[in-house]
Amino acid sequence: MTRILTISLLSVLTAAVAHADVVNVKSRGGKESLEGIKSEIDGIEVTWGNIDSFLDQSTGIISKFDYDGIEIKKNENAPKGKFIPWSQIAGYKFSTEPEELLDAYDLQATGNFAAAIREFIRIYQDKEVREVFRNEAYFQACLSYALSGKSKSAAANLAKWPESKSYYTPRAYQIVGNIKTSLKEFGEAREFYRKIAKLPDIPQDWEYRAKLGEVRVDIEEREFDRAIAAAKFVAGASASSKELADVAALAYILTAKAIFAGGDDAKLGEAQQLLNQAAKLEGVTNAVNAELYAAMGDVIYKQGSPDKARFPYMRVVTMYPDEPEYVAHSLQNAGQCFLDLHGHARNKGDMNASDQLLVKGMKLLYECAGRFGKTGPGSRARTTYRAKKAEMEEAEGRLKASNGGGSDSAGGDDAAGEGEGED
Repeated sequence: MTRILTISLLSVLTAAVAHADVVNVKSRGGKESLEGIKSEIDGIEVTWGNIDSFLDQSTGIISKFDYDGIEIKKNENAPKGKFIPWSQIAGYKFSTEPEELLDAYDLQATGNFAAAIREFIRIYQDKEVREVFRNEAYFQACLSYALSGKSKSAAANLAKWPESKSYYTPRAYQIVGNIKTSLKEFGEAREFYRKIAKLPDIPQDWEYRAKLGEVRVDIEEREFDRAIAAAKFVAGASASSKELADVAALAYILTAKAIFAGGDDAKLGEAQQLLNQAAKLEGVTNAVNAELYAAMGDVIYKQGSPDKARFPYMRVVTMYPDEPEYVAHSLQNAGQCFLDLHGHARNKGDMNASDQLLVKGMKLLYECAGRFGKTGPGSRARTTYRAKKAEMEEAEGRLKASNGGGSDSAGGDDAAGEGEGED
């Protein structure tokens, strides 16, 4: 799972360790300066490039970590701190965090979600832990529910998030909105997207993200014209701003998705052009890029080109592994692309190529079912895998015979085992 915070771990002991944080501030002219540490130490200029060598000598304390910016004090005893809006923040580092938080992340990364949730909640309940880490722990506990297939539990817990200026508040409401949309609870989904827009001092990018959340609801409700109009408005308002590149890319993507969902194949070329525009933008996050290339694969596949569609799908799998929703979607669809190509090769009489493509496709389906069996893509991958397993084994036998040796198997007897449904 992608970390919410960028943290340098020079002295990870306990939650009670002295804190020393640094914020990298950029001016309008592009010049950067550091808050929370001296500009020069032992005759050496301290820069963001060498900050890790000096971070243990910083005195800064990040006292507020909010959705509109960061407040950092010069030292622990300073009565007030300097507030820096996110538009001026080039980076930040926490020098310490609870060792238990690292352990919880390790559990989450290995798929031990139940244990991760227990550890995150324990950290959240520990009043000795810094507030920023307690908020992070609660947020990650909820994400662990979602990753384990318990989206309703994730939404129920995130819905309790207080209406504070915490960095995580709009993100919590956004996830609830996304989950409610997937559950077709559209009224509640809109309610949470609108709560984002009503937060005090909410940055403009979050206002646009809230609008795009409602675009997702419009698409699900098949209000395609309304969805396209709203998404195009956001794209037009944000496309010229480098700081809003992520929002602009998402607006292009959702416009393309609305066109795609509308079912008019004559407009697929327009959808492709919108996705190409999104791909040209710089500074786009991995989460949005993963959605972009998954959608690009869908549009290309719909145009009858599985040979080309497999590339954006596999780009998601290889380049954005920390985006499980789109990795699952892309693994399943990339596997289907290879199965389609297997059929084309078989129809042409090229049995060797046909067998190789079948085995490649089945490997992807096997991986998808094994990793994401509780999701829709994982379930579909499992069904296809079981239906074609005998055919794959025959293909493996022919390849083994022609190669004079072993061939990689796409799975074992317990491949694509049963997955549990969501709660």
